[in-house]
Amino acid sequence: MKTPIGEILYKDEDFCLTWEKPNGYAVCHAEVYRTAPSVVKRFRGEVANQVSLQKEDGYVLCDKRNTKLKRFLKLVGFKYVRNLWRLDAQGDNLIVELWGVNYHDKNSRKH
Repeated sequence: MKTPIGEILYKDEDFCLTWEKPNGYAVCHAEVYRTAPSVVKRFRGEVANQVSLQKEDGYVLCDKRNTKLKRFLKLVGFKYVRNLWRLDAQGDNLIVELWGVNYHDKNSRKH
């Protein structure tokens, strides 16, 4: 297991959900150890719960080529927001996708 980034908001044997607030935005980090349908459903519910408790939108940065992560994000209620341009650790251009779950969108919080 990796060291969690940000404040641990939920952790069990199937996943760990943490949030941090760089530049004022709530960024979600997760370690998912098992992706059975029941775990995905619980994860989606916990994301919805944390968005409600935090009373703000939650975001995830995703490498454009990471199709597995993008499929998972859709399953747990995140929606594509936009592309972002960044510099990577070596100073090279990097385009990442921003995905979010909206606090005010009741459809994204169904579980």
